[in-house]
Amino acid sequence: MSRIILSAALLVLSVGLLAQQQSRPPYDEQPPAQTPPTFPEDHDPGVRPVPPNMPPDTSAPPRELSNSEIQQQIQTKLNSEPMLKNNELSAQVTDDEVVVSGTADSTAERDVALRIAESYAGDRPVVNKVEIKGKA
Repeated sequence: MSRIILSAALLVLSVGLLAQQQSRPPYDEQPPAQTPPTFPEDHDPGVRPVPPNMPPDTSAPPRELSNSEIQQQIQTKLNSEPMLKNNELSAQVTDDEVVVSGTADSTAERDVALRIAESYAGDRPVVNKVEIKGKA
């Protein structure tokens, strides 16, 4: 009886091994794994496809602001800065420079006004024409 069980077990084991070998070709005969193409054939790799219902490109460079727009931004910031509330400061913007003029109570306040102008000036130099109150 034990011989019959042992023979049946060997038969089942050998049939299982044979089935595994037949279901897969040898390694050197297997086709290489295929990856999907990076770009579809009808797509130019230099142009990103735009998915449907996509908002406009937000990575586009911002448009160049005019001198008057930059002057308005600087003036708005000078007028809204709490540290500069008791001062009379103005900015004039041209293609060549940004001129900050007026009066300030201290050098610290003048420096804040100049930093504000520099933050909007771009490549233009900022010219300091701010006078400190009480200094001649």
